[in-house]
Amino acid sequence: DNLHISISDCSHSFKKFMKESIFEYILHYRIQQSLYLLQDKELSILQISLKVGFSSTSYYSKLFKKYMKMTPKEYRRLLKN
Repeated sequence: DNLHISISDCSHSFKKFMKESIFEYILHYRIQQSLYLLQDKELSILQISLKVGFSSTSYYSKLFKKYMKMTPKEYRRLLKN
C-alpha cells in the first residue's frame, strides 16, 4: 500500500528482474538452505525438510532433485567423499 504498487505488478517486476517467480525463488532458497543442514549427520532428511519449510519429505526430495540433479541422500553421500 505504501509503495502504491499492486501485488501482481510487484510479482511481474520480480519475475522480470530475477527470471523466476517469487514462489520459485523461495523454493530454490529453501533448497539452498538445506545444503548446509545436510552436512549435519544427526539431522534426518525429514527434520531438514521441516526446518526449511516443507511439510512433506517427498515434496522436498522431488524439488531437491529438480534443482540439484540428485537426491538429498545422494548429496549426503557426495559430502562423505
